[in-house]
Amino acid sequence: MAIFALLPAMMSAQGGIERALREIEHNSTALRLLEKTREAAIAENHTGLTLADPEIGFNYLVGSEADMPDRQDYSLSQSLDFATITGARRRVARSLDTVAVRSFAVERAALLLAAKKNCIELVHRNALAALFRERTKVLREALALTQDRYDRGEATAMDLNDARLALAETAAAEAENEGERGALRDELRKMNGGVALSLEDTLYSPAPLPLDFAQWLDKAVVNWPQIAAAEAEIEADRKAEVLTRRENLPGLSIGVMQETVPGDTYRGVTFGLSIPLWSNRGKRRKARADVAEAEARRQDAEVQLRESLRSLYNRALRLEKTATNLAESVEKSKNVDLLRTSVAEGRMSRVDFLLSLGRYYDLSERLLQLRRDAELAKAELRAAEL
Repeated sequence: MAIFALLPAMMSAQGGIERALREIEHNSTALRLLEKTREAAIAENHTGLTLADPEIGFNYLVGSEADMPDRQDYSLSQSLDFATITGARRRVARSLDTVAVRSFAVERAALLLAAKKNCIELVHRNALAALFRERTKVLREALALTQDRYDRGEATAMDLNDARLALAETAAAEAENEGERGALRDELRKMNGGVALSLEDTLYSPAPLPLDFAQWLDKAVVNWPQIAAAEAEIEADRKAEVLTRRENLPGLSIGVMQETVPGDTYRGVTFGLSIPLWSNRGKRRKARADVAEAEARRQDAEVQLRESLRSLYNRALRLEKTATNLAESVEKSKNVDLLRTSVAEGRMSRVDFLLSLGRYYDLSERLLQLRRDAELAKAELRAAEL
């Protein structure tokens, strides 16, 4: 009988999770905020990259004696620094732009991963809802049969009570599941910018694990957002170190000047030299330390990432294997006709029937949990692909 058919026979996988993620990426106000933050950071990186503003000077000097004429001085000067002239500041700004872009990629991946996990949980709850509906249908049939036998004096009040309790227990579990489904839908609506998100799938789209994990791992690490962001920070710190060397070079000032006294005018050029004896003290040492720290952070990030991905891969592999084995066991225990015949012929009591029914659905529920946990592990494993 179809009542005991395992869930895959009555489910459909519509690829709804991928569609939901694309919709969230389009509507998410949190993602828009991250984009604006990135743009603001890039705009800030490109401030202060020009030379200092020209300086105009005017002096009016009054003679200390009555026969001394007053003097007027006019000057125009421009200061020059090698950090700006050689483009060192602009190169730092561009490297910081890359940091901002890659930091955004990290935040985006984290947001979409959280959304995908919620979608996986919702698909799991949808599958549970289908399971509970099927279980409720069977238990209602069992209760009706028990009531009929009780009315004919062929069943005891205890049998009837057991059937009612089994149905009530399933109804409570179903109501709890519906509450969780509602909470997940609310969370996804919040992630989707307040727009309701439809996701009724009860199966996950196929997502096979890598056949050659070692080769896959090497490629995944290179493309992982956190690693790319760490490398961008190293490059930015190196550019900043070069900038500190440029800032240690003397600064120049060049301009023109005119001095006027009654009857005489003097014109000429002016030169100035700024020697950074104290203003940059310690900056180069700090810059070198920043580079060393960024390199160490990147190295640690790769080690942690590799071990985390290896653990996730092994976990997903074990869960999928366990789910496959359990699915075979559940498939073999789904014959309701045999159970009904056994009850009718007196070879099985109604209590044993309910117990067998409960074990079947408990195993089916456990199977759904294993598949959900495997999908959650695979989602984290492939977070860089979001």
